Amino acid sequence: MTNEELKTTIGEWFPEAEFTEEGSQFLNVFVPKEKIVEVAQKLRDDEKTRLDYMFCLTCVDWPDHFQMVYHLKSSQHSHM
Repeated sequence: MTNEELKTTIGEWFPEAEFTEEGSQFLNVFVPKEKIVEVAQKLRDDEKTRLDYMFCLTCVDWPDHFQMVYHLKSSQHSHM
């Protein structure tokens, strides 16, 4: 899937998701922390996405909050 296709699919599943691509090869998806498990499971389990490999996990320490960053890839479809 292209970033645009991923954006459309995720937006349909989770309308509260926000997206950026800010000069990156990656599609950045922002979801409320209460939704992260549901979003991650859907991205992993759905046949269209199959994002089953987390190749990087990090945290950004902003002055007023932490931001978790998950980099996911599909070993079946090769999209990230």
